[in-house]
Amino acid sequence: MMFNNARVHYSTVDAVFRALDGRPISMEFHRYCGPMFFTREGDDYMPEEDTPEWDNLWHQFNGWNAAVNH
Repeated sequence: MMFNNARVHYSTVDAVFRALDGRPISMEFHRYCGPMFFTREGDDYMPEEDTPEWDNLWHQFNGWNAAVNH
């Protein structure tokens, strides 16, 4: 759907991953934009690159992606 050249996405949670401290991290996968990650409170979640938290998130995402695209 387009409004004044802006895209509006309708999505649901496609997977729930876990941060290293055990917090649930929800992921919505958008066909054109890719994954978006959120905390339970609805805040955007993206750890710093090249950290254990970053590696943990993308390891889980890569497993999910491989399973759904198999």
